[in-house]
Amino acid sequence: MAREHSFRNTVAESSLSLPIMAIITFLFWVIGPMQDGKLWGTLLLVSLMTYTIVEWNNQCQLLRIRSRMNSVTFLAFLCAFPALHTTGLTFIPAFSLLAAYFMLFKAYGEYKPQGYVFHGFFFLSLGSLFFPPLLLLAPTLFASTNIQLRILTLKSFSALLIGLLLPYWLYIAAMCVAVPMWGIEETRMRYLDFHLPDYSTLSLWHWGTLVFIGLLTFVAVVHFVSTAYNDKIRTRQYFYTMLISFVPIIFMTLWWPEDIMITLPLLLLNLTPFAAHYLALAKSHSMTFFFWMWLIILIALGMFNRLDLWSRLPLSF
Repeated sequence: MAREHSFRNTVAESSLSLPIMAIITFLFWVIGPMQDGKLWGTLLLVSLMTYTIVEWNNQCQLLRIRSRMNSVTFLAFLCAFPALHTTGLTFIPAFSLLAAYFMLFKAYGEYKPQGYVFHGFFFLSLGSLFFPPLLLLAPTLFASTNIQLRILTLKSFSALLIGLLLPYWLYIAAMCVAVPMWGIEETRMRYLDFHLPDYSTLSLWHWGTLVFIGLLTFVAVVHFVSTAYNDKIRTRQYFYTMLISFVPIIFMTLWWPEDIMITLPLLLLNLTPFAAHYLALAKSHSMTFFFWMWLIILIALGMFNRLDLWSRLPLSF
């Protein structure tokens, strides 16, 4: 069967898509009345995440074609939600989850996976110092090491425990010698108090963002599940690992709505491979239309959110 040639395929398979998207993201990031220190720090962190996503896709073969759609999709999401650009350290939990995925996926098929397992759970635990609910991902990732990734042995389980505990051992040691922890202790104490979610903290912008993410997640996940047989076994296992991780991430988003600027990058990161899989690999006569539809929605969201953000400055999320 002849391969479809369309704008969608050109974007998905071109080596120029990522550089062009990176330039657009940079311009969208720095143009406008949002120049402050957090902007540049977040941009550096996002750049590191984008590079990691490129390596993640290359080494784990998340897409069965040569494509940069994972990193392109991630940057497109960031352009659509400019309120994230100046949120500073709130990207650290998402970066930690990305590093955990990268390490755990590399452990698949390894004879001695304990080194990768240690680093995967170490990064997850490190991110939880900044956002303690991130530890809710530990049980699902632990289950995935046995069910999906099949790397759970006595040695890898020991490495898992050490990786989870080591950041907290270092944290306790730092507290004992009175090393400043940048307000981490005060942040952690807030999560020890039981409270029902207060959705009054969410604005119309937040609800619209969550509806868009929810709709795209549903479409992309349904596409993956219905076409998973076309992917390699290891790729399916990777995606199933990320699929069950949606459960704790969605729970965090709903239970701590005041932390939407932390959970939103987590949602976008977890959605990125599914959205890229859908946009790059879906095969139907109507897919070109849907590709343009999602592209127009992203552009519209980016422009509306940018203009809305400017009109409400100064505003702190």
